[in-house]
Amino acid sequence: MTARVAPHRGPAQARLATHVAPPPSDSAILPPLHLLDENVQRLIRYKARRMVGKAGLTSSDVDDIAQDICLDLLSRWPTYRPERAQSSTFIARLVEHKLATILRHRRSQNGTPTVVPH
Repeated sequence: MTARVAPHRGPAQARLATHVAPPPSDSAILPPLHLLDENVQRLIRYKARRMVGKAGLTSSDVDDIAQDICLDLLSRWPTYRPERAQSSTFIARLVEHKLATILRHRRSQNGTPTVVPH
């Protein structure tokens, strides 16, 4: 690894520069523009519609569920690590986890058990 040394820096600062991580780029902080592209929106709407009838959710709840998922996705995007999974996997898992959280919360409000006994 070679260090870029500014003219006013000495060897000690150059050694430090090789061990300090660069600041995150804007792309690491901001979600990519395709994050909520048509396919992702379609997935979210599909999953939200499948929730109708579960834990008292109705078709009028679909937009609220989809919005909750989108907000959760945007807020959690900074935790995405491309070396661990593809973005599509991250998005699909996040959607599934958010839906489970919504169901758990809704069932706890309605007094419906979260686990159905066999």
